[in-house]
Amino acid sequence: QLGTGNEKTPEKTGEVPYDFIRKRLSVAIKTDSEQILITKGAFDQVTAICTRVRTATAITEPLADHQDSLQQLYTHYGEQGLRCLGVCYKP
Repeated sequence: QLGTGNEKTPEKTGEVPYDFIRKRLSVAIKTDSEQILITKGAFDQVTAICTRVRTATAITEPLADHQDSLQQLYTHYGEQGLRCLGVCYKP
């Protein structure tokens, strides 16, 4: 979550546009309390630059502990004709 509602609207401070080599795009935003780089793109490209994963209970754990299950979900959704993107952030 980016805030509690008391902050100003996050401000976009920079962008690395999508390109076909990186297969991802990144946007830098600034809130009252923090700066964050948010990236979205091809699942494999995004997971290749990540080291941690946030679980459903908001705990962050090493990505390596979840890599197999994430890959299985990615494959499962792909077999159903669904396109999966990866999303990550860096404070």
